[in-house]
Amino acid sequence: MAVCSGMDPARTTTTATCYEIACLAVLEPVCGSDGVTYMNECELRVKQCERPGLTVASYSECSIHQKPTWQPGTVAPQANATCDLKCTREYDPQCASNGETFANPCELAVARCQRPGTALELQHVGKCPKAFP
Repeated sequence: MAVCSGMDPARTTTTATCYEIACLAVLEPVCGSDGVTYMNECELRVKQCERPGLTVASYSECSIHQKPTWQPGTVAPQANATCDLKCTREYDPQCASNGETFANPCELAVARCQRPGTALELQHVGKCPKAFP
């Protein structure tokens, strides 16, 4: 099984190896040319197997004003890739803006994706206080 780390933007992969890639649950957002924010470059590279025209647009979250730049004839963007993440059991508590403590950055990213109408953001690293302001 291949593990993404130290991704080389020029690196290409074949469809045969697409499903052998296991990405680490590291929150280092990248914006894809499809206008989707991926948890990290490895997650984008996995999606790139399905959509070869997909590229890194920026090494940050996509702006809400950012327009997709994928080419005609490619598959249109689907739901945010972070919703499909399988997070590790690593305990690195993250206090969210709603006062909820998430086990790690990956769990927070998944919750943010699954709750699109909320402005769920990282308040601080560590557990939320019991009486959250």
